[in-house]
Amino acid sequence: MASTNHTEHLGLNQWILTDKPRMDDFNSDNLKIDQSLGTHVADGDIHVTAAERAKWNGAPRIASGTYVGDNSVSRTISVGFTPKFCIIFAQDEMPVDPVNDNSIGEVFCAMAANGTGSYGLRIATGGFTITHQQATPIDRRFLRLNLSGTTYGYFAIA
Repeated sequence: MASTNHTEHLGLNQWILTDKPRMDDFNSDNLKIDQSLGTHVADGDIHVTAAERAKWNGAPRIASGTYVGDNSVSRTISVGFTPKFCIIFAQDEMPVDPVNDNSIGEVFCAMAANGTGSYGLRIATGGFTITHQQATPIDRRFLRLNLSGTTYGYFAIA
């Protein structure tokens, strides 16, 4: 005898004490469960395929943020991965700002990519390293990539 009660969604048997379950009842319930789960598992619109998962796991990693300069000559900023490209820039400053009649400027922006880059910025394991120069200009420019109190933005991608 089938059960007196049935579940709402799949109509599975819900027996009460006076019901007398039979093998056919269990087989019927198992078939309903198998069909329902089989349809669900096969639905490619609601599940991520192995190819999709691999593509997402290989997606570029991106980090952006800010740091405030502390005047240290060298400083490494961690972004949680080793970038392939990075750019840094000072907020409210020109990338290169001439400061005197001798055309010696201050550099407030730098880029680096895959082992090369402008003066003052290098890719490092887990982030990037900046160089800040106080006294001796390089190519008639002071590197101002960690000037005390200046806020710098960065964008890194791997």
